[in-house]
Amino acid sequence: MPQKLFAGILGLGLVWSTAFSASAAAYDNVLPRMGYLETERDAYSIESIQSEETLAAFQSLQDERFAIGYTGGKDHWFTIDFDLANTTGWHVLEFYNPRLGEAILYQPDEQGNYYATELGARHPFWNRQIGGLTPAFPIQIETDEPARYYVRVRHFGSLRFEARLWELNDFNRGANRALAFYLILSGALLTLAIFNLSVAAQLRQVSYFWLGLFLAALNFDLMCTSGTANMLLWPSPSWLKFNSMPITDALTIWTGIAYCNEFLKAAPGARILTRLNLFAGFLALLGLLGGIFQLSNAFYLMFLGGLIAPLAVTIMAVRASWAQQPYAKSFLACWGLLLMSAVMTCLLGPGFLPATPFTENFIFMAAFPAAVGWSFTLTSQVRRKIQNERQQLEQEVAINSSRLKDALEEVETLHGLLPICCNCKKIRDDSGYWQHVETYFHAHLDTNFSHGICPDCATNLYPEYFPDSDNPDPTSPRN
Repeated sequence: MPQKLFAGILGLGLVWSTAFSASAAAYDNVLPRMGYLETERDAYSIESIQSEETLAAFQSLQDERFAIGYTGGKDHWFTIDFDLANTTGWHVLEFYNPRLGEAILYQPDEQGNYYATELGARHPFWNRQIGGLTPAFPIQIETDEPARYYVRVRHFGSLRFEARLWELNDFNRGANRALAFYLILSGALLTLAIFNLSVAAQLRQVSYFWLGLFLAALNFDLMCTSGTANMLLWPSPSWLKFNSMPITDALTIWTGIAYCNEFLKAAPGARILTRLNLFAGFLALLGLLGGIFQLSNAFYLMFLGGLIAPLAVTIMAVRASWAQQPYAKSFLACWGLLLMSAVMTCLLGPGFLPATPFTENFIFMAAFPAAVGWSFTLTSQVRRKIQNERQQLEQEVAINSSRLKDALEEVETLHGLLPICCNCKKIRDDSGYWQHVETYFHAHLDTNFSHGICPDCATNLYPEYFPDSDNPDPTSPRN
């Protein structure tokens, strides 16, 4: 595989993602002061949450980023206070998490009452007042006095988001840039998936088939993660929409494991790693069932299963690299990159890493150059296999041609008049030696003789056993 091309694609992807991350941080320099309180479902209303006793139970958050790991079945209340000095006009309050189930913003009106606006994946996509992949609320600020907003979040899975305050035009530019970024990345993964599936159909190579399915599943996982699936595939609430993340995660893990095992089959001593991958697939199945039945701890099994497969193949690639096997370094680079992204995803879900555009999408940005590397390496392997088969075929053709040439020479030797003794029937060869007929034909035509006796000779030699039909009396003389 061309190492420089792989490095160039990886560098381009990292620069591209870094630029996207930097542009996503271009929101207003108005940091919110946030408080957090976890309650039972429907335990408080907007009126009861404002009591002094309840407000005193809120925990103060250090910054606008919030992450508590996997959760479900709870109400998560937030108080958001902005210092809005010299900040007036229309703004957008965004909760950066395209998968956020439901976010209800309570904002004050002129009379001091609060009215609610509901957004999130559990609501129709096209009901959003502000276009974008993440829940974003329009806010009209008409005073420079500090204002308090309340937010109630209901979510199943990894609860993490970042509260941002944008100017309206800046938000629209950022939302369009994010949409273009995800669509281009999704299109690149889908193109690679179609390419590998087409090659699998033409060459009947199982490795290409599983790689194509893995990239297709990864593309759907990207669409669910980025929110483009909510916009393009299922804009209305449905069972599939609510369970899309565990389903696509499990499909990505299963197809990735199948792709991994195609390489582990050919690796010496890889039976343990193959069984380890099958165990990872079992963990992914448990995670899928737990996700469907809304068991928050099931996501840990899902990510553990997704971590085992690239780890097993990376170990195999390290061993192959030590043994100086062809293409081992290329596979080591690809699977090492995917392993690093899998580790980052496992740390991101429980909240050990901050949720940023870079950390959220690193696994998909790493999968694209890795997929390019896999495709080039598979192509090189197939080309090398074809060359070996062609060389073997050429050797067989040369051997058969030599045999045919020898046979033609033998035929030419036998063609024409053969000197044969009129008495003993020996044949004289090219060297002048006289040989029995059996010996001569065996040497030149590789023919063995099976001896027998003809009826005439049998009657002449053994008349007592083979009488002549014209003279049945064996004692009488023959005519």
